Amino acid sequence: MTTVFINGINNQLGSRVARGLQASASVRVLGRAACDPTIMHTHGDLLINDREARSMAGWLHDEQVQVFVHLDMMGEDVPAASREAELQHNVLGTMQILGICAAAGVQRVVLRSSSLVYGAYASNPSFILENQQPLPRLRRSSLLRDYSEIDTFAAQFAASHPTMEVTVLSLCGHCGRHRPLALERLTCNSRPRQ
Repeated sequence: MTTVFINGINNQLGSRVARGLQASASVRVLGRAACDPTIMHTHGDLLINDREARSMAGWLHDEQVQVFVHLDMMGEDVPAASREAELQHNVLGTMQILGICAAAGVQRVVLRSSSLVYGAYASNPSFILENQQPLPRLRRSSLLRDYSEIDTFAAQFAASHPTMEVTVLSLCGHCGRHRPLALERLTCNSRPRQ
């Protein structure tokens, strides 16, 4: 059985991914809501408040989490109280999560990014390749700047941790309630690619 932890299980994307994964008997879904700092097990076997957890890395290790899906981005579904809070939560929080996952022995980490970083705008519908520099207009959007920094850091982290699979999904807006998500298929496969 694959154990998947979804950070941001209460946002639109996180809840949809959790519902999709729960349909599989071979996937155990754990999650943490962005607004409510409670770690939830969808099979009802345990409920832990993360304020009481001494070591998130130890907890992830004890629960044998194989896939960590980080979908909790301030400014996307939840408005940021300030730019400082947004930066702390998005960029520094993601850096902490990657370190925690490495310490816990998590095999695969999936991070949320945005296709907007690479040029999918109404005025510019063509995409820029990921090995090119992000668009200059990113300087106007703090959230896109955060995504760009996270993408860069994730690539550096993946290069220095070759035993972990780090995947950055540059998601675009999705529509329709019954379309399967590629994210669901990615997290269901318990074996990292070699």
